[in-house]
Amino acid sequence: DKGLIRYTDKIVKYWPEFAENGKEETTIADLMRHEAGLVAFDQSVDPQTLQKDNIKNNEVGVVIEKQTQSFPATGKREYHAVTRGWIANEIFRRVHPSGSTIGEHLKNSISDTLDARVFIGTDDEQYSPVVSMSKSFILRQSLIPKSLGRAIDPNFHELAGLMNGFRKIMKDGKDKPPALVGLDISGKLWNTPEIRKGESPSANGNCSARGLAKVAAAMANGGTFQGKTILNPEAWKALHAEPIDGILVANSIKFTQGGVAQFEEEDTSRTDGRSGFYGWMGFGGSVFQWHPESKIGFGYTPTLLTWIDLINNKARLMQGEVIKCARNV
Repeated sequence: DKGLIRYTDKIVKYWPEFAENGKEETTIADLMRHEAGLVAFDQSVDPQTLQKDNIKNNEVGVVIEKQTQSFPATGKREYHAVTRGWIANEIFRRVHPSGSTIGEHLKNSISDTLDARVFIGTDDEQYSPVVSMSKSFILRQSLIPKSLGRAIDPNFHELAGLMNGFRKIMKDGKDKPPALVGLDISGKLWNTPEIRKGESPSANGNCSARGLAKVAAAMANGGTFQGKTILNPEAWKALHAEPIDGILVANSIKFTQGGVAQFEEEDTSRTDGRSGFYGWMGFGGSVFQWHPESKIGFGYTPTLLTWIDLINNKARLMQGEVIKCARNV
């Protein structure tokens, strides 16, 4: 937005030490498209390291600098579920005139501007506790026929397939430790005070649905909402430019150079779903997406952490209904 970086720039332009172990050709766009070859590190990051002051002391940066890239056999793209945000934060704070982190900038320039409750790194007690569904509850529910009102979407066989996909996401690379010390497949670590206070952009946003919708509304309207601009038109266009297709987990998804997905539905006979939307989703069912053509911002945060829903299907169906309503107005 300030013209300080370009997505096509190599990361080493702003962070020379990143070049260690052969990473010097990686661009910012590569990182944002999940094509940086750094889906997993050779050590788990201590949650304490993610506190703002420790980030500024380069405690995360020094871990990233020594990493070696590894790419999947299918190409360059692999879901950097947690690591992308850490790397992006290191670039951001090196470029920001005041050395601010992404979390600080989000609060000062976006959250406060739009009066939107969206945070990366917060001790706000309004966001705790969050209740997760237990494994036993999910298993029992998957055995109940949908006609009898089971509480989750997938049946037992579908659940097994989802869990296999989920394990691929959480694996964090072959023979490498989990991204965070104490992180397991249940994801309960994300709801601890230490993690909520730390910064893991791309992974630990603490937001209200209304807050997400306000920011998404700005994105749906070229960077401005209710007369308040958070992104200028040129930066908005750059964010959405150059969508490139690629396999992410098991699906083909287009990612722009700015790191947002451009959604297309293969079958719109039942719902338009996410067709025409940009953005991404959150662990457990949340969605932050926008529809530029209809000028609609969409935010969804579930009251129950539905960690088995990898595509956040409930929100997807609601998105389709929102667009249907808008077209009928």
